[in-house]
Amino acid sequence: MMKLLICFTLFFFVSSCSIANIETTKEGVLVDVYHYGFDIDRITGILEGEIEVLGCKYKINISEFKKVLNLVEIKNNRYNEFDVRSKVIFGQELYFIDREGFVKESSGGFYFLNKETFEGLLIFSSKC
Repeated sequence: MMKLLICFTLFFFVSSCSIANIETTKEGVLVDVYHYGFDIDRITGILEGEIEVLGCKYKINISEFKKVLNLVEIKNNRYNEFDVRSKVIFGQELYFIDREGFVKESSGGFYFLNKETFEGLLIFSSKC
């Protein structure tokens, strides 16, 4: 019985950690976004691992985000991993967006999006 309780507790903890960034509202499913801004010049770029520290936290409706995402996969990868400006977190799926609007999906796909439309969908969540 004790093993069952420990397994259930561990499963619940792991499950809740992996979906902690997802919020369901009447408008849809909102997920976390860390965004630095496409028009801000930097002497050095931002790496994928730095965007959560340097960017402001926002929310975005995941279905609206996927509509903005050009789902035609880019054949030649033009994504710049040294100049990341946004990170969208949807459970285990991660989307990194560089300064030019090229998107890298954690599963390996590369896409493009309209930067202005994307920024228009962002909902401010907390201080930078």
